[in-house]
Amino acid sequence: MLIDWFTVVVQIINFLILLFLLHRFLYRPILKTIDKRQAQMEARWRSAQDEKDKAEVEAQAHRQAQQELQEQREQILAAAQAEAQEARRTQLQAVRQDIQQKRQEWQRALADEQQSLLADLQQQFGHQVMSIVRQILQDLADTSLEQQAIRVFQQKLHDLDDETRQAIADTFANPDQTITIQTALDLSESSRESLCQTLQETHLVNGQVIQFDRSSDVLFGIRLQNDAYDLTWNADDYLKDLEKALSQPTPATDPHPSAHHDP
Repeated sequence: MLIDWFTVVVQIINFLILLFLLHRFLYRPILKTIDKRQAQMEARWRSAQDEKDKAEVEAQAHRQAQQELQEQREQILAAAQAEAQEARRTQLQAVRQDIQQKRQEWQRALADEQQSLLADLQQQFGHQVMSIVRQILQDLADTSLEQQAIRVFQQKLHDLDDETRQAIADTFANPDQTITIQTALDLSESSRESLCQTLQETHLVNGQVIQFDRSSDVLFGIRLQNDAYDLTWNADDYLKDLEKALSQPTPATDPHPSAHHDP
């Protein structure tokens, strides 16, 4: 069989033309469409991936924000609890201090009231005791007691120091003045002479007129006086000193010397 090379060549050319035409008008548009479609799919995939990444970032940011909000909430709650506890502690401390202050004030007021009552009772008791003692001395006063009082008074005159004796003598130096001696009872003539002699011996008087009087103010004692001076030895003076001492309030004692402060 003979091969028709012309026909073969023509067929080859036709085949090549067909391939060109197929590529030009069929495969190429299809490939372009496929490439375009693939590009679109890749673009969508990238867009979806971007959206996914963005969503993950937003989700992470949201979780971070929630965590920060939770931490802030916990901090706020902790601060509020601490503030509430501090306020409660401060209020309790203020209440304790107020109670302690009121208790101390009440204790001081009670102690003052007790002290005042004791002082009043002590003063009343002292007055009553002194009144009874004075009455007893007045009831027991007689000549023998008066003589004893004179001897004590004379001894006190002899025991005066020089400065005091000179001061008394200076007040009695005027010979024209009258010196008065007061006693609770009338003195006998011998007692009067004895007193005048003692005044001369102690150089307290020198020729002055001496007058003797009775006085209910002089209880078991003697008073020597003129217009400028008064020298007295009198049991009533001791009683007055004792009465004054009894009238003095005793030092107050604190029933609660130390105050306990709660922490």
